[in-house]
Amino acid sequence: MADNTHENNPVANAINSISTANLSTEAIHQSTAGKAYSAMALSSAIAVQDATNHLRNIETLTTSATAAALSKAIDNGNTEALSTTLAEIQTLLINSQNNFKIVAADAREILKADIVSK
Repeated sequence: MADNTHENNPVANAINSISTANLSTEAIHQSTAGKAYSAMALSSAIAVQDATNHLRNIETLTTSATAAALSKAIDNGNTEALSTTLAEIQTLLINSQNNFKIVAADAREILKADIVSK
């Protein structure tokens, strides 16, 4: 009569060994941490990409607004209004650049976090 116990069945032993290795707390932790890191990396990359698109759009907008303001100032000779408008345009551009820097720095800090060992 054949012995059907797991101790004498090499296939069952191999499956049991693989299952034990894959379902260990450490293996599950490493797998979960890796997936979490990948998700955070993807989210961070998308945030930086969105901030880049925003900055590009603001730069286009401020270039157009500057040209329109200069054209209007040439037409009516009102340099005081031009000066105020150009200062506001410059503030908008600086704020957008600062936003990009903050998003990029936050993304970098998130990716530097050591979530694997926690």
